[in-house]
Amino acid sequence: LYMGTSHDMAKEFIDAAANWAQLFEHVCSAIGETIFDDGSDDGVKALKIDFASGFSIVALSSKPRSLRGRQGFAILDEAAFVDNLAELIKAAMAFLIWGGKVLIISTHNGVDNPFNQLITDIRAGRLRYGIVRFDLDDALKDGLFERICLVNAHKHGEWTPEKEADWREKLIADYGDGADEELYCIPSQGSGAWLPGPLIEARMVDAPV
Repeated sequence: LYMGTSHDMAKEFIDAAANWAQLFEHVCSAIGETIFDDGSDDGVKALKIDFASGFSIVALSSKPRSLRGRQGFAILDEAAFVDNLAELIKAAMAFLIWGGKVLIISTHNGVDNPFNQLITDIRAGRLRYGIVRFDLDDALKDGLFERICLVNAHKHGEWTPEKEADWREKLIADYGDGADEELYCIPSQGSGAWLPGPLIEARMVDAPV
């Protein structure tokens, strides 16, 4: 069950899932629109792929009540930009009861955002979740630009280290002041505080004085 911030995100995810299903030769139905029962009178419009194995992938926009009473694997995408992250996570936790999984993915949206507070609580040991942190340079080491060159050979040509360095530099310049937040997992100081709480807590470690 994939939940993004918009129907367009849901469609992008379901298209990618269908493409990978074909590459792995999994038997599945065509992508279809469905009305997902979220407990309301009208339901919510969603996109769905049904597999011959009996499993399905459903993608829809983020509404906490859509997760109520569900089982399986929930993916909450761009969590820092949903309307009520706390309620969405609370609803998703029910997946864990029956052995399911919850994956929360996002770029940052300010230091005071609930998503960054969630990250801070995990690092402080208040929440027993796991963190996977991937910035632009991590992705480049794993072959991001090589893949871009392969897919868009007409634009970039054959990959070289020099082309990758130039592409990286241009991308950072294009993002400007937003590069740290969008590309390097560093939340922006939206409040303008000199020492915000999350920054202090992140450095509260046992160390000699």
